[in-house]
Amino acid sequence: MKLEFLADGSPDCPLIRIFSFSTTEALEFRSCLEKLGNGSLSEIRLHEQRFIEPIGNCELLLFTGKCDAGVHQRSSHRFDWESKASSWEDMAMLVTPLISLRSNKYQWLCNRGRIKVLLSTDGNW
Repeated sequence: MKLEFLADGSPDCPLIRIFSFSTTEALEFRSCLEKLGNGSLSEIRLHEQRFIEPIGNCELLLFTGKCDAGVHQRSSHRFDWESKASSWEDMAMLVTPLISLRSNKYQWLCNRGRIKVLLSTDGNW
């Protein structure tokens, strides 16, 4: 599963793209979101997970907060993504249809704020 920041190149940019993943990697990603949703974890450094391949040193910290603040850029390659527990649970459900990988699909996981988050089987949307 690749993790990449795209600053430009599309009207949808800037965005963080999570793409090119196996069924196992999609299941692991969904598990991360579920752990944030159920409170067993309060934060996850996604770029440090064994199933993630950061592109361009992209770093993404996911954490549970009091609001759905979305993604904030901390430096050229470091990002924080704050959402409420219930929103992490909702996102976990959005991942489920992409686990089967039967066709090229994508799902917007976050549209709040300036930087969006895209989950895509093949990187396209």
